[in-house]
Amino acid sequence: MGYARMQLRAAATAFVLFAISSFLLFLLVRGVGNITAVLPLPVRLPAYSPGDTIGALLDLRPVIALAAATLLVLAVLMIVRNAFLDRAVHMFASMLTLLLASSVGVIAGFGAYLSVTQRHLVLPQGALPVVICLAALTAGSLIALAGLQRSLLLRTLLAPVLALGAPILLMWGG
Repeated sequence: MGYARMQLRAAATAFVLFAISSFLLFLLVRGVGNITAVLPLPVRLPAYSPGDTIGALLDLRPVIALAAATLLVLAVLMIVRNAFLDRAVHMFASMLTLLLASSVGVIAGFGAYLSVTQRHLVLPQGALPVVICLAALTAGSLIALAGLQRSLLLRTLLAPVLALGAPILLMWGG
């Protein structure tokens, strides 16, 4: 199985697993809250709001800053050829892709939970920038740097595009 296919499969798996598990987790939290509300417990369980969790997940400024830094490193790697650095950045971009796919999965599970409990489709604000950042990082993690570095024309074009894309991603996402 090729690396790109394996990366896409891992991201899709993370998305689906986290979407399903977060949906079930929010339903369980609601069920446990309902059950403990009628039980005579000596101490009440604290109230829990799934919206607070989703708000924290949608605040991905640190991850977006790392993604922007990764774009800048990719721009440098278009100029400097180093197999070790290429592999290290590839691994880091793959890790960020899985983190973002998992976060988007939890957001999708929360959206499904709200759709069931509110009886209409609810998309949390801020989900679109996270999805776009995931798409950009997935594309970046699938790029074969060695193939791009062989072409002087591609290196000359991509280095400034990546270097300018880094601060734009940081300003837009942060």
